[in-house]
Amino acid sequence: RLATDVFAFRGVQLRITRRDVSGGGHDDAKASGSGEEGGDDDDADESFVDPHFFDEDYSVAATTGFCRVWEGAEVLTRLIEASSFRDGVDAVQKQRVPGSTTTGSITGHGDRANPSCESDEGDPSRKKTREPDANANVNTERKRTFPFDLKNARVVELGAGVGLCGLAAASAGAHVMLTDLPAVVDDVLLRNIDENRAYYDDSRSEESRVPLSTNANDRAWLGGVPIVGGEKQNDGSAKNGVSFGTASAQPLDWTRDIDAQLIERRARSESAKRRLLAEEEERRKDFGNETRHAEDSIGRRGVQEKDDMVAFWARRAVPVDDPRVNCDLIIAAECLWLRELVDPFCDVVVKLLRPNGSAKACVLSFRDRSFKETSEGDEGVSTKKSLGAFVPVADVVAAFEARGCRWETLAKIPSAEDEGYHVHVFQIYF
Repeated sequence: RLATDVFAFRGVQLRITRRDVSGGGHDDAKASGSGEEGGDDDDADESFVDPHFFDEDYSVAATTGFCRVWEGAEVLTRLIEASSFRDGVDAVQKQRVPGSTTTGSITGHGDRANPSCESDEGDPSRKKTREPDANANVNTERKRTFPFDLKNARVVELGAGVGLCGLAAASAGAHVMLTDLPAVVDDVLLRNIDENRAYYDDSRSEESRVPLSTNANDRAWLGGVPIVGGEKQNDGSAKNGVSFGTASAQPLDWTRDIDAQLIERRARSESAKRRLLAEEEERRKDFGNETRHAEDSIGRRGVQEKDDMVAFWARRAVPVDDPRVNCDLIIAAECLWLRELVDPFCDVVVKLLRPNGSAKACVLSFRDRSFKETSEGDEGVSTKKSLGAFVPVADVVAAFEARGCRWETLAKIPSAEDEGYHVHVFQIYF
């Protein structure tokens, strides 16, 4: 079952579809419908079997990528938004060399980068709109900022999950490759990229809308599509080839060699292209120019099934890109919560950063769940309670330092969801 959250970002609505673990969302066929399923879903929830449970490259950690936008991702998204609104900010501050001292660290104590969330109780469509916090506006440039100009930058997001951060960066003008395990890419990332695709005329019906062209922009990753939020020309292309961000998605497993994965993915892509051509030819033979709106109900169902099959193979036939080539920046949010994830994640970041790769820096956001700050006694003395199952910030920093990396704190923000926790945002570089 799926549910959809709607995030307000720079004047557009980013639609994020996720797996509804509460059991009250929509099934695949009605994910964007009126939400009239109704009934008692308890039995269905108890009998649910994760279709990816036995996948070779699947893990318990991967299950978290399907179900929600985590707090660290919301914080990073709002940092991007606050920065992208500031048209008059000194370019040196926004494009500074990692590690320079032109900008002080950002603490953010006492207010939130997190959006408020309108309750969806009683709303049958289960769509939640998240609005920016009043404090995250153009007047916070010295307190909280994203230190890179995203316009026309090539970005790789690691552990993208449902994809909010990457789609927000694309909406702000970046060209983003969103990566995660294959199951997450297939089930949610590709869906959410399509949900937020920019069209020439959004006022038209879904069937008659014309997608924007990416031909004018050679900065986009292979398979990238324009994302809502940019400026459009009359011919449906990106204005000057730089003002419309794009997004693509492809699998990236931190535990495996990148070159081996690229070879494997490219072979699968070529195989999918051949299958796609066969499915398209079969569709033409069986249905000609008929559409899913054919008068005959059996014909409609047949066309829909064949169109779904064509779309399935089209997604798998997308060309495969190398995330190490011409990447300007890495972003990641809520990737690190289990200790076993730290070393594989750090290894991949190091491979993408200069001088091994081409990225200038990695911006990492996550909530430290390893301990909770509490106040005790009449004087409210602050104490820390250790939660040993989760990785602490100190271990993450130490892992990067052991690999020769430098780091800088961009923000430390009190959790808006759970008192006593903090969301940390770092910049990692060599």
